[in-house]
Amino acid sequence: QNLIKKCDKAPSMLHFTSKISHNINAEHCCTIVIHNAIFLNSMAKYGGSIYSYNIGTVILNMSQLVGNRAVKHGGGIFDRKSKHLYIFNSNFTHNVEIKDGYGALSFTKSDTIFMYQCNVFENSGATWGGGVFVFKTNKSVIINCYFVRNKGRFGAAVYINRCPLSLIKNTVFNRNKATEDGGAFCFILSSNIIALKLQLIQNTALR
Repeated sequence: QNLIKKCDKAPSMLHFTSKISHNINAEHCCTIVIHNAIFLNSMAKYGGSIYSYNIGTVILNMSQLVGNRAVKHGGGIFDRKSKHLYIFNSNFTHNVEIKDGYGALSFTKSDTIFMYQCNVFENSGATWGGGVFVFKTNKSVIINCYFVRNKGRFGAAVYINRCPLSLIKNTVFNRNKATEDGGAFCFILSSNIIALKLQLIQNTALR
């Protein structure tokens, strides 16, 4: 069952807390909070379990996205033009982007993306970023995360394109596999890349 929320007229806050939720589609809202939710085996054209557009702040905490699929862009999550995204203490496993786009977690044209203490295991994207895809975002931060056995064509675990500031710290990349470039991560047209205390273990790129 799809849960669709559009808040075009006035600023609003949406708060989701659920053991099982499927296909949240939210647009033009002030704040979305998703806490202690499980998204399991859902499918959509964009964002297998969560699609958000033009949100002020998106917060995802203590949640699990497992086995979700998108035809294009974001097997688990696809966000466009939201200002701030905060993802804490969450697990992303076996999410798949099927056709020709961005990986399990896809974020485009945001101001800030912050991921903390997340596990990103065995996800895949058809082209860019099997685990996480970030495009035209002012600041992307990944701290204390694990990326394990993700697959993609470019940037098997993390793909970041046109971001002025990127920080990856205290993060493990283990056995991720790119069919072309960037077994662990791939940065394109990005400046001010800060990588601190990373563990890179048996990641592979075939080109």
